[in-house]
Amino acid sequence: MRNRLTITTALVATALLSAVASTSAQIPTTDSAQQPAQPAQKLNPGECGAAGRGCATDREQEYMHLGYKLLPQASSSAIANYAHACATKPAWRNDCEKNPSVILQRLGLTTED
Repeated sequence: MRNRLTITTALVATALLSAVASTSAQIPTTDSAQQPAQPAQKLNPGECGAAGRGCATDREQEYMHLGYKLLPQASSSAIANYAHACATKPAWRNDCEKNPSVILQRLGLTTED
C-alpha cells in the first residue's frame, strides 16, 4: 500500500511539473535584447508637448525655472500653471517673483496639484 502511495505521489508531482513547464514555455518574454533599439527622437521646438517642448514662451520658461527654485516641493503641473499665469498676467509679477504660493492660491492650486 505504501509503495502505491509513493508511486501515485510521484506521478502527480511529475504531472504538475510538466504542466508548469509547458505553461511557462508559452509565456511571451519582454526581454529588451529581443526588441530593436529605437532611435533617439530629436526635439522639434515648433511642436507642442513632450516631443518638442516648444509650447512655452521664453517668459513662461523663465517663470518655470523661477518656480522650480521658489517652489521646490511643487509638482511640475503646478509649476507649469504658475509659469503660465505669471507670463500672461503682468499685474501679478511682484507676487510671482516674491510670493509664488499666493499665485498658486489664486489659481486654486496646491503644491501637490
